[in-house]
Amino acid sequence: MVTKAIILSGGEGTRLSPLTQKFPKQLIPLANIPIIDLVIEDILECGITEICIILGNNSPKLVKDHINEKFSSGANLTFIKQGDALGIAHAVLCAKEFIGTDSFLVYLGDNVLENGIYEYYLEFQTHNVPTILLSPVENPEAYGIAIIDPDDGSVFHLEEKPPKSNSNLAIVGVYLLTPAIIQYMENLEPSHRNELEITDALENMIMDGGTMKGRIIKGWWKDTGTLKEVLDANKKIIDKELGKNNIDRDGLEGHLKNRTEYSPTMNDLFRGPLIIGDTTIPLGNSIIGPYVSLGNEIMIDNCNISNSVLSGKEILIKGMTIKNSFIKDKIWVELKENELFVHSSM
Repeated sequence: MVTKAIILSGGEGTRLSPLTQKFPKQLIPLANIPIIDLVIEDILECGITEICIILGNNSPKLVKDHINEKFSSGANLTFIKQGDALGIAHAVLCAKEFIGTDSFLVYLGDNVLENGIYEYYLEFQTHNVPTILLSPVENPEAYGIAIIDPDDGSVFHLEEKPPKSNSNLAIVGVYLLTPAIIQYMENLEPSHRNELEITDALENMIMDGGTMKGRIIKGWWKDTGTLKEVLDANKKIIDKELGKNNIDRDGLEGHLKNRTEYSPTMNDLFRGPLIIGDTTIPLGNSIIGPYVSLGNEIMIDNCNISNSVLSGKEILIKGMTIKNSFIKDKIWVELKENELFVHSSM
């Protein structure tokens, strides 16, 4: 029975640099909620309250303070410093004492699933067979890939970022495991990336005759490691929260606005869907939306903003056209034709 969860929050977020040079990617807000909050809420929905967070080198105190402030009253939190990100298996081994002899959940702290993990958690509680979650992808060479029996979901083979594969089922960053996996992790040699790969440990267990299930998730999954994925996840969460009713309401961390156009002031035009923090102030002559998330303490003057995430405090944005962008304090990261452009000191 799973009573413990490990959240990996140690990644450096290099694909989101320079945004993540002084700001951990797990705290990037999607529809005004930090990504790691969505992960923890997903875990708590399963009734798991023993949660261990693996911290890296990127602002570990910021991550720890945020989680303590938000969740310490509803969960028993343990924090372990991994330091350098040396692979998922290495991070799990850092929590070996926390795991003890219990089955456990591993959840990557930058992953978001539309429908959560509760269904798969319940199934694991019944059969206690190691389970990985899977999702079809168009570019399997960029992911860990699983080959499964189409009839019962048994996993035949795992491979990490194969140049060619007979499967397009990517391993989602959620693993339901038994303590037997620890010995396989302890016997790993570093990969060519100098990491202890969890796929290698799981593959070795299968080669030894171990059983593993692969479950194809329902709905979308986002690994928010790039700006493109962050912006797409932000859009999908706004759509999900707005739901089929398409009505204005308070939700998440701010005011959720529907798919219509409206003018909050005489000179501004908002195009939904979007979400607006409580203390965001449109100063005039701006067109905002669709799919914009505005945090608190943001002032916007004479701008055209769409498909962007604006977060931080005391941000003044004036006289700009902004699209496909993330703004955090004084750093503006923009996506143009899948390349990142960085602006600062606006």
